[in-house]
Amino acid sequence: MKRLFTLLFLFLISQFTWAQSQSYFFNIHSPASVFASYVPGQFGEPSAWAGNASISSPIIGEMVYAPVESTGGHTLCDSLANFDFTGKIALIDRGLCEFGHKALTAQNNGAIGVVIINNTEGVINMAAGNFGALVTIPVILVTPSIGQSLAAEMANGNTVIASFATEPINLARVDGKVTFDENENCLADMGEIGLGGWQIQSVNGNNTVYATTKADGTYRTYVPLGTSVISVNPPANYWTPCSNDVTVNFSQYDSTIVNFEVKAELECPQLTVDVEVPLLRRCFDNYFDIDYCNLGSAVAEDAYVTVQFDELLSIEGASLPFTDLGNNTYQFNLGDVAIGQCGHIDVTTYLSCDATWEQTLCAVAEIFPNDPCVLPTSNWTGAEMRVNGACNGDEVAFTIQNIGDGNMSGAANYRVFKDGQFLEGGQYNLAAGASQNFMYESDGATYRFEADQEATHPYSSNPGNTVEACATNGIFTTGIFNMFPTADYGEAYDEECMPVIGSYDPNDKTGFPLGYGDKHYIERGTDLQYLIRFQNTGTDTAFNIVVRDTITNLLDLTTLRPGTSSHPYNLEIKDGNILEFRFNQIMLPDSFINEPGSHGYLNFSISPKQNLPLGSIINNSAAIYFDFNTPVITNTYFHEIGENFINSAATQVFMPGLTVAIAPNPMEETAVFDLGEAQFKQGHIELFDMNGKLLRTQSFDSHRFNLQRNGLASGNLVFKVSLDGRLAATGNIILK
Repeated sequence: MKRLFTLLFLFLISQFTWAQSQSYFFNIHSPASVFASYVPGQFGEPSAWAGNASISSPIIGEMVYAPVESTGGHTLCDSLANFDFTGKIALIDRGLCEFGHKALTAQNNGAIGVVIINNTEGVINMAAGNFGALVTIPVILVTPSIGQSLAAEMANGNTVIASFATEPINLARVDGKVTFDENENCLADMGEIGLGGWQIQSVNGNNTVYATTKADGTYRTYVPLGTSVISVNPPANYWTPCSNDVTVNFSQYDSTIVNFEVKAELECPQLTVDVEVPLLRRCFDNYFDIDYCNLGSAVAEDAYVTVQFDELLSIEGASLPFTDLGNNTYQFNLGDVAIGQCGHIDVTTYLSCDATWEQTLCAVAEIFPNDPCVLPTSNWTGAEMRVNGACNGDEVAFTIQNIGDGNMSGAANYRVFKDGQFLEGGQYNLAAGASQNFMYESDGATYRFEADQEATHPYSSNPGNTVEACATNGIFTTGIFNMFPTADYGEAYDEECMPVIGSYDPNDKTGFPLGYGDKHYIERGTDLQYLIRFQNTGTDTAFNIVVRDTITNLLDLTTLRPGTSSHPYNLEIKDGNILEFRFNQIMLPDSFINEPGSHGYLNFSISPKQNLPLGSIINNSAAIYFDFNTPVITNTYFHEIGENFINSAATQVFMPGLTVAIAPNPMEETAVFDLGEAQFKQGHIELFDMNGKLLRTQSFDSHRFNLQRNGLASGNLVFKVSLDGRLAATGNIILK
């Protein structure tokens, strides 16, 4: 399930959205000795540079000074390139390289803004030079009196907080910590641990700001002046804050502390796992990344991850020792995973040359222990469904199994698709440990089986399985597998399925699920996962790479979940809706020197906003910056919101010699079914909607019978005919 909260690795800053302005203020928030707002004219502003003509969101951060050294130091850009400005506003002396080059070097080293100290009193509008067009962060020039006063504060050990904003000083700072209150006295006592990766939300009118706690549980966020409500959002259901929705009020720049102590409603680990591969190439090594975390309220003892690879993939090595369990399944022992602890496993596999181009291959990861912990208020029966699928020679076999400890509380629906068309549906009801089998012809079609989970199950879960390439003659359909979401059994399970590729665009973007048909239809409520791949096809090592992704207003940024990646990165949200993934010092070799090592990728998940109108088109593309080069713009991937977009398969018969004729179809009140010369004692027909919900059952004892509408609503329905207890035919009937 693509919902691994890799936020535990990141410090994610989300900022306010304000009306754009053609200029901005440079504000010094603290310390009090240099508190000031500087208006345009008091500093030199490169208004013609890309990214600097306007600021739509306040950019605020701690300043860091790169002083001039006796040898010329950071007045030279080559020396400046070794300075880490990650997440900071860089204060730099003017010197011996052009302004644009100096600003871009700081940007590539993580700076969120640049302040250059002039070498004479007064300011000028700085020239962009050869690199200014690549700068996307604010850059200003200040007088020596302003710049040196800021440098002196830092030299004395004081922290300087500054911002670029469309208004003068209008922000205040909130610091705090989220602590696990183990003794439940609602105090942060000595020895109690901080909780990393927790989301902090600040609401001020229509403005909402999000921050994430660091590994030690601390956080820092900035709020507008006035009244804000600060709250903590636990990542799992087992936690309850001692207090929440804390109100703070600021009339001028100031800072305050808001801590949160949280209690465990239930002491239970909650392990999450995420497996990813950016591409699959046959006859090559292919690299899988596996991330895991414990978001629960107890240590996960003797934890381990199992990964089952497709039979065409053979494991060649991994960053952790592993045990071969057979059936191309491997176990990685993790030991005890502490509360809030995360980890990463790299796995190298080789893809057989027997793989077929565009054939879809999967890896399934599951982390243990993963027994659901149920709060006392839950009415879950203990029933839990799994769907398995396999190609067994001359048939495609699916099995629904109740692997839980309790019986189902009632019947649930299942659906079967063949090459992306609705084939049949029905209902099932299983006791604990029971299973039900379904068999289909191995005709090379892509079969997909979905089942509804027990209604009271404590986790979001969508049991399913897809079987591709099951054909006795070796001919099979491709391109269907990833049109639909992969199976989902909660946070402790993840399935990664990718097609085998040949040539491809090395810098591209793909959305999963791919969506149905040419219009990439998805239903409302479908989570989206975006994969961005990049490759250094230049002639030298790429030192720093930045990926920028502008999020459409049809997507809900509050649901953003960063996923796995090829290399560590820092993530920041700029201008309210621009994701900036910064790979500092990635040192990605060029493809001529090291082709396998020249690739990189990242992925993230996000949900569309609720109740989008039908026909809404969600577009997404990204810009990839390799050091000082102009950006590479990926393709635009799109999805369209739709419903009832899956067609039904044509009438299919499963008994030799059987024929099925329906007239009229579409029908109004009555349709006549004619089964030809079929011989049977008792038959019945079932009608289902496109979700597999049973609408009508009617019995008959003759090869020719009437089907009555009897108030059924207009639309496409699926019928299933059974004769003497055996499935005889399925198909589609349309009600006008």
